[in-house]
Amino acid sequence: MAFNRSLRHHTLRASAVLPLFDGIFAVALTLLAFNVPDMVDPSMGTQLLLMSLLAYGVSAVVVMLYWFKLRRLIGLCRYLHVPQMGLLAQAMLTICLYPKLASLVLLYGQEAGTLFVLTRGQLANTAFLLALFLFDGICLLFAWSLSTKHYNRQSNRRILQHVIAAQSWGFTLLIGMALLELFTPWFNRQYVFLVPLVLLAEEFAVAREFARIEGT
Repeated sequence: MAFNRSLRHHTLRASAVLPLFDGIFAVALTLLAFNVPDMVDPSMGTQLLLMSLLAYGVSAVVVMLYWFKLRRLIGLCRYLHVPQMGLLAQAMLTICLYPKLASLVLLYGQEAGTLFVLTRGQLANTAFLLALFLFDGICLLFAWSLSTKHYNRQSNRRILQHVIAAQSWGFTLLIGMALLELFTPWFNRQYVFLVPLVLLAEEFAVAREFARIEGT
């Protein structure tokens, strides 16, 4: 009972956060669509035009995967503590930056450059990568914080352990792509198309574990 009274004063029900969370991601998708005119130049050749439209679609997939990734974590707990609410707030702010950063990458990201030769394209790519790292890092910290709370069910803890392992693996791959982008002149905006593959691989691994746990 004392634990419940403490929760009442220092936590928020996870279900109360979901409407705001869903709304923010809906805004991010809307902003991404709003930025399409910035990405598509009528003077582009057919190949560049198709690549830009494909990159726009890929960016939308990334937003949806991050929405699902973080929403699943929220659904695994009943209450959110103040630090966790702070992480969610930062995640929602970061995802709102994603559409504009994606449009900058599509406009200028193909320009060659490295960390030691800063070009306009290199700055756009670096800013985009920082946003990705921030959001992915928040997801990892959020999952880790949930795993330390004793009110989670045993099955949820097992799922969280696998989620943390999968996200750590994905984060490592993102670091590898970032190093290629920062230190090689030939790897520029290719990572825009590779990020959703990493996220999908994470989701596939977690879904397999979730199905296995539910089946036992």
